[in-house]
Amino acid sequence: MKARWMPVLGGALTALAVWGLFTLSAALPAGGYGLRFAEPLAAAQAQALEQAAAQQGVDLALWREEDARLTTPLGRSAGVRLVYTTGSPALCFPVEYVRGTAPGAAQADGCAVSTALADALFGSRDVTGLTLDLPGGARTITGVLQGEAPLALCPAGSGAGWTGAELGRVPSGDPRGAARQLLQSAGLGQGAQYLPYGTLKGILAALGWLPVAAAALLLAVRLWQSLPLRRGGRALAGFALALALALALPALLGALPRWLIPGRWADAAFWHGLGDTLAETLNTFLHLPGTARDGLLARTLLGAAACLAALPAGLLLAFAAARKQNR
Repeated sequence: MKARWMPVLGGALTALAVWGLFTLSAALPAGGYGLRFAEPLAAAQAQALEQAAAQQGVDLALWREEDARLTTPLGRSAGVRLVYTTGSPALCFPVEYVRGTAPGAAQADGCAVSTALADALFGSRDVTGLTLDLPGGARTITGVLQGEAPLALCPAGSGAGWTGAELGRVPSGDPRGAARQLLQSAGLGQGAQYLPYGTLKGILAALGWLPVAAAALLLAVRLWQSLPLRRGGRALAGFALALALALALPALLGALPRWLIPGRWADAAFWHGLGDTLAETLNTFLHLPGTARDGLLARTLLGAAACLAALPAGLLLAFAAARKQNR
């Protein structure tokens, strides 16, 4: 009985891991990039960054966070993390909304609250249209976002103190180069940390496709072996398949990101530089600041780690069961 359930368990675990990788990949923005600044930006630096982003056609949302304590006229109170943003709040904080929508970028009198904050202050999630007294004045709640921590997302005008930035529509060929050029154009070339959401999205999707491609290849081999072809027909079919793969190769190589340039694969310095960049990026992901915004990314990374742990376990169970059946 135990041996009978091993392939089922292995297949289910593998399918769950693949589904999780695809789901996590789909939640990340394709052309997204994050920046974390070593020091809060001055007003002039923020303005220069906004101008550089507009010139390069890149969407930009600057943000900062602070803690506060809110009390309603009914006496309910809760500690809250306030996320102020200039630019698109949806770009700054990409989450699911259970009620309403995110406030507009220029809606300085609007805000969105998390489900945890709505429950704590109002005892209900049907709070769109209500007024909430926040530091700086009253704001109208436009939406309720999914969140387990008390949080309010508030558009703000340009100013100082921004500690992070979210970029949209970053060129996919060389996103890191585009982000670096943006910072240099604004005079901010030093001290920033880079978070390549688009690259992470591609890596998670590629890891999800690996077992799918392996299963498809195994199925193709089995079908190939079962074809009732003579030696000449099998050779002709093999030649046609090889020709199709050769014709598709330029398109496959063209789909690779610019930072993985095939023409430089023989250059040891290229691999050394790529390794340094990957190590720096991994270190940044593993040492994210304790902000509400980076908490979203941390949960994505934990989910990816769980999927990557489940994937080989499921494959090993399925492979072990297949070997026992073939004996």
